[in-house]
Amino acid sequence: VYPSVALRRYGSTSRRSDFEHETAIRILLYFCCRVAAAGDIGIEPIACHSTRHYLRVYLQTHRSAASADRSVKQVGYAAECRTCGECTASEAPLTKCRECGERVQAAGPIWTGRLTDGRILERAKHFADRMSFTEAAAILQTLVGVDRYPPYSYDLERICSRLKISSVSHQRVSERLSSEGYVSMKQPFEKSGLKTKASYAETAEIVKETSSSSPQTHQI
Repeated sequence: VYPSVALRRYGSTSRRSDFEHETAIRILLYFCCRVAAAGDIGIEPIACHSTRHYLRVYLQTHRSAASADRSVKQVGYAAECRTCGECTASEAPLTKCRECGERVQAAGPIWTGRLTDGRILERAKHFADRMSFTEAAAILQTLVGVDRYPPYSYDLERICSRLKISSVSHQRVSERLSSEGYVSMKQPFEKSGLKTKASYAETAEIVKETSSSSPQTHQI
C-alpha cells in the first residue's frame, strides 16, 4: 500500500498489482535473504501464507557463504503492464512491457525462488489433518504445487472486466487451459487469481472462449 515504507523498511519497492500479496511475501523473503546473506547465511523457504491482514514466512537457514550466494541468485523483479495485462519476471527491473512496449513499474527486489519445501509441506498437511487443524490444513493445501509457476498471477475478475464479459469459473478456465497444454492453479495468496505459465493474451483468450461457451440463463 505504501511503497516508500516498503523501501525504507525492507529495501524493496512494492507495486499495486493482481498479485500484490504474493509480491509482499516475496519482498519479505528478499529482506530475510539480504539480512542473512550479510552474515554468510542462506535461506530455504518451507511455507508461507497471507491470512487476513498479515503475512508469515517459515524458512530454514544454512550457514555458509556458498549457501548465501545461492540465495542471492534467487532475487529479481516482477512487473505487470497496466495497459495490456502481461506479467513478467526478470533479473533486472523492466521499464517497458515486453509485449506492448508501454512503460511499466517493476516491484522488487523480490525473492523469485521457490516458496515451499514440498516434502515438509506434505507432512505438515497430513499432521494438520490428523489433528483436525482444519484451517491450517486448508492453508497448506492451497500451497501444493505453487512452485511450478512464475512469481505472479492473473485475476480472472479483472480479465472479465477488461473484456466486458460475464464472470467465469476458475474450474472451467483451468480445464480449457489444460486442453491447450497449460497447467494452472488457484492463486493461494489472493482472493481471486489464477497461476499459470500461459501468457496474459493466451489466458484472456481462453477466458473469452470459456465465457462464450458457458450456458446462458434466461428469465421468463
